[in-house]
Amino acid sequence: VVGRATLPVTPEPPDTIDPNPGTTPKPVVVYDRTKDQTLYTYAPNWKGDFSVPGRGAGNVCIGREFSDNRDAINVLVNCNLMEKSFVENDIASATMVIGPKGSNDPSAFSEVPMSVATAPGYTSYSRGGGSYSVPEKKYLGACVDTNSLRGLNNGQDLAFYMRLQTRDGQTLWVNKDGKAFKNFEINAADITPRGDL
Repeated sequence: VVGRATLPVTPEPPDTIDPNPGTTPKPVVVYDRTKDQTLYTYAPNWKGDFSVPGRGAGNVCIGREFSDNRDAINVLVNCNLMEKSFVENDIASATMVIGPKGSNDPSAFSEVPMSVATAPGYTSYSRGGGSYSVPEKKYLGACVDTNSLRGLNNGQDLAFYMRLQTRDGQTLWVNKDGKAFKNFEINAADITPRGDL
């Protein structure tokens, strides 16, 4: 695996993220998955495509992950149509901004740091003599406690987008369909309390 971070195989204690004390009313609990390359296997639900002018495109998926000690939503930004060198070397930080759907109140949103993970492509050979190409992987990922997400909008629909800071000082926005102010969504059904599923 190549890169500053790889998408813990074992769960680690959660960190409460409140990047703007006094302005973020309900901080969310974020689980550290910076060592886990398998985040993509826990995010099978497609939420839309994106494009960033001059940088490429990709798609966003989410998934619910249950274990003995956590109930979390995984958010995966698959940068499959971006240059690996850009994702790996030029992104200084990636942040998911999430809050109530339809809200224009900045204080209602929380900011979640995202991990950056890449892996090179390779050719796999079978014993029968055939081969196939495995594409390189370029991901941004976050694992957020489901209960704390419900707290952002009383269990109702949420909207989110990503903000990328590059090493040369640019700010890039990842919006649905590449359209400014068009956000991805996590529906109320995606974060239903576990006992109600």
